[in-house]
Amino acid sequence: MTVFHTPHGARFPLSGVLLALAAGAAMAAYLLLSKKAGARSTGGGPLALAVAWAAALTVPLGVVDQRTELLAPPGFCWPGSR
Repeated sequence: MTVFHTPHGARFPLSGVLLALAAGAAMAAYLLLSKKAGARSTGGGPLALAVAWAAALTVPLGVVDQRTELLAPPGFCWPGSR
């Protein structure tokens, strides 16, 4: 069974392939570590810690990329801004 069909002569950029493989490896690690953390404790503590850690790792990247636009998404109004 063919999962992806590419036209003859099409090429995948190496950087994109490597990023996709890294994303898959990161997701696999996340799932395995979440399973271990869930088996060791009850409640949502490990999940809350994982979400907070993910935010701590990704929010700075968003701030660098979007600067102040990150603070004012469409439809979001600061009190007194209108």
